[in-house]
Amino acid sequence: MTDPRDVLLSDLHKQYLKPLGFKKTGRRIEKETPDGLRLTVHLESGPAIPFDTIYFGIELSAAHASAPLPHGVLSIGLSSYAKNVQRWQLEYGAPAEPLLGRIGDQFSTTGLSLLQRMSSLEGLVGVYPLLDPLRYRAFYQGQVWCLNELGRRDEAAEVIRQVIAQAPNPRFRSAAELFLQEQLLES
Repeated sequence: MTDPRDVLLSDLHKQYLKPLGFKKTGRRIEKETPDGLRLTVHLESGPAIPFDTIYFGIELSAAHASAPLPHGVLSIGLSSYAKNVQRWQLEYGAPAEPLLGRIGDQFSTTGLSLLQRMSSLEGLVGVYPLLDPLRYRAFYQGQVWCLNELGRRDEAAEVIRQVIAQAPNPRFRSAAELFLQEQLLES
């Protein structure tokens, strides 16, 4: 039996992403941008237990080969970004078509515009302020990297200062302060 997640991903690719130049390999759909960013759309889920409910989310990410970050420049859960914090749920063996319609609606109204913004360094810089600061606080380093790549070092330092001021705990604050010192030494 075909895993319904594979059906969903194939349909997302055919309907929305292939016309934009994305290529599907396995459970990943990717595209390289002129800025050298690799945009990826994939399903984030735990292992499927046969004959059980499958829970998953759709992740959009941007990475750059020269970014010194372990998880790319930015990775966003589409449902979380759309303020729909739920994970998608599909009963094993159930038809994927009804769920595909709902996912397709969210993808066409939110996902495509978000991917468009994520396809350039300048666009990525504009995405960070739209994110939930509690959920995406750790991605400030990606924002700083983008700003530095664009030659906007003063703005990058200001982002770090804001993170330090809003740090949720002393360890996070210390790490951000160290990151700021490293950034100032490099400039």
